[in-house]
Amino acid sequence: PAKEPLQDVPAPDGRKTIVCQELPSDIIPTLPASPKTILSEPPNEALEEWKTEFGNAYIERNEIADWKIDNCVKTFERIIGDRSLQSVLEVGCNIGMNLLALNRLFNEKCNLYAVEPNKTAFDRVKANADLQLTDVWNCDGAKIPLGDNTIDLVFTRGVLIHVPPQNLEQVTNEIVRVSQKYV
Repeated sequence: PAKEPLQDVPAPDGRKTIVCQELPSDIIPTLPASPKTILSEPPNEALEEWKTEFGNAYIERNEIADWKIDNCVKTFERIIGDRSLQSVLEVGCNIGMNLLALNRLFNEKCNLYAVEPNKTAFDRVKANADLQLTDVWNCDGAKIPLGDNTIDLVFTRGVLIHVPPQNLEQVTNEIVRVSQKYV
């Protein structure tokens, strides 16, 4: 018999729930067998706040400047050393300062990817021709739209401190899942 597609349904407590039809109990034995099984994600109020004017104000306080990019290049030179990288993903790239530095460091010869949940920052990154991004997504680090082991280096800078403890494992697991070499 045909299965109904997955549906996102808000729970009464505000958490996002995913409802599946006819999930066999032998696949996930810890869940009760029933026609519908509900799997819940913890709420992330901090992420939702980042998508508002709060996040936009951060963008305005952190404009791109050559001296900042130069400092980032020096930092990445120390971190990366002589490692050869074909692809890099930044989780929570904001307006792309780190990615601009990596683009300079690798002489525009590295595929750069970005994830950014704030729509204003995402739009600025996507429009910045100097970045030459391979791809960029307006989403958060809990659901990175890439396959397993696809990116040489996956990193985040100044983002994890803002992830609530109940969401931290999910975000860090995603970062590790997507990385094929370095985190």
